[in-house]
Formats: sequence, C-alpha cells, structure tokens
Amino acid sequence: MSYTIEYNRVIYKDENGMMLLLIKQGDNNVYDHNNRRTRNWYLEVVGKESDLWKVIGRRAGSTMGGGIQKAKGWNDTNYFHIEDYVKLYRKKINQARPFEQMLDNFIVTFVFYLAEDWESDKYSKTEQEHLRNCNDTFSKLIDKYDIKQSGTHYYNDIRKEYSLSIYNIEDLYHILKNVPQSHYQYSVSGFRLIARKSKI
Repeated sequence: MSYTIEYNRVIYKDENGMMLLLIKQGDNNVYDHNNRRTRNWYLEVVGKESDLWKVIGRRAGSTMGGGIQKAKGWNDTNYFHIEDYVKLYRKKINQARPFEQMLDNFIVTFVFYLAEDWESDKYSKTEQEHLRNCNDTFSKLIDKYDIKQSGTHYYNDIRKEYSLSIYNIEDLYHILKNVPQSHYQYSVSGFRLIARKSKI
C-alpha cells in the first residue's frame, strides 16, 4: 500500500494574514539512488488561516486510514492520531514565522511550462481555455523578468520549461498573487523549494 510520509512542516504569515504552508513529505515506496526514501518540500497552501484549515482537515482525515503517516527514525513510520495531528498544526499556526523568513530558509524557484500545442483537438474546449489562460499569464511573466528557456517537459518535449529564481519578497508576492500554480493534467507549474539547512 502506498502512503505519504510527513517529515516536517512550517508556516509563514505576513502582516495582512496571508499564510503559506510548506510541508516536507514523500511517498513510502519511492527511493533515491542511495536507497533512501525521497522527500521534498512542497508549498501546499497559500491563503488565509481558514484556507489552511481546509487542507489540514483533509490531510487529518487521511491519517485515520494510514494514508499520511509520520516519519520515525530513518526508515520507520508511525500512524498519527487525528487529534494530535490537528494539535500539531494548531501549534504551527500559532507559531507562524514572519513571511520574510521564507527566503532565508529556502532557495525558491518558480518552474512552469508553456503548452505550445494548446489548440490541439486532443484537448477539450475547457482544457484549451485553461491552457490558453496559463500561456498568456506565463508569457507576461517571461517578458517581465526576461526569463530564458531552461529545458523541456520530461514527458512531452513540445512543452518548454522556464524557471525563475526568487531572490526578494516583492517577486515572491508577485508570483503568489498573479501567477497560477497548477498540477492540472495538461499544465504544470509551481515552486521548487530547497531548504538552506537540514532543520527548518
């Protein structure tokens, strides 16, 4: 059975109450070349506290059947008790860090793909509209920051990959507020996060 292992989490909050929830997690049966379970940091939620609780609530439900487990040592895991999971996140919300600290803690890169084939008949009208909107937004981002192509999509080399390194809070705000993060079937974009130290 496949399940998610949760290793760590951190929350950042700005003066207007916008919050970012980052979670370090990985799949129980995916290993790297050193035979170590892979784990990465992901930006799970951007929004008000109520938006975080919607996601935390869904994740808490997954702990009941073992769909999300906590890491124990190098290779073992334990089940979460749902009450403890909620308490853990309530504490993290109360101890939310200043928004500006995110760039001190992480190397942040925004990665996205332009879909050159968005008008193809293989996509429904809804999918075409979604891809067109994403392309329009991404094209503006490319122009604003003069971003160069960094590669192509692993599964589809028609899709051009672009990446933007984030060095200041103003750029991070711009991406969060104006650019879609999507794991839609035909459009992928989001943040690549690398912790600057082992313990965040």
